[in-house]
Amino acid sequence: MDDSPIEQVRLTVPPTDDKTLQALTFRTWAIGIPICAIASVFSALSDFRQQILYLSPICINIIVLILGKLMANSFPNKVVRVPCTKWGFSLNPGPFNLKEHVVTNMLANSATYPFGFDIVSISKIFYHKDIPWLPTMLLVLSIQFKGWWACYNYVLSAGLDTGAAFLAVSVTLLLEFRGVYGPNWWGLDMGDHCPLAHCPTAPGVIVKDCPVIK
Repeated sequence: MDDSPIEQVRLTVPPTDDKTLQALTFRTWAIGIPICAIASVFSALSDFRQQILYLSPICINIIVLILGKLMANSFPNKVVRVPCTKWGFSLNPGPFNLKEHVVTNMLANSATYPFGFDIVSISKIFYHKDIPWLPTMLLVLSIQFKGWWACYNYVLSAGLDTGAAFLAVSVTLLLEFRGVYGPNWWGLDMGDHCPLAHCPTAPGVIVKDCPVIK
């Protein structure tokens, strides 16, 4: 059996997976999302202060455990149905288990300071320009998805280039099969050129039918 070499981990984490334990429950989202939002606000406020407001992962871990146990002991075992769908969830699916604690702790500790707020703050503080909330939201989300674009932008760019090239070749072949060889642009033939292209550009040189540059 594959077990951890660290004694503290072996004493707290079982080496087997209990598939009866639920991980994504109502408590996971109800606890993880507010703590993540509060930690993000603390992180954003700390960027403008000398005294940092910091919630350590250990503190968040303890808070999640206390709130999870409290909700497990106080919430009723009631199934709530989502309107107009067949989906539903239980407010209290049972005791607050290990999987819920781990997933909620990961969600709560994922709080970070969005880099897009720097642009909004600089625009407001130094340039006295207020950016509307919708462009601000799109700006922050687009910058937060920078990691995804960094992983997949080359694949996406190659796919778009391949599609554009295939479309151009297909349209060209289709027109040629119909006897349409494209517009007769100036410069396509070898004899098409500007009559002044052979004139010298040095000042003071006199050539017939060419302007003299002074």
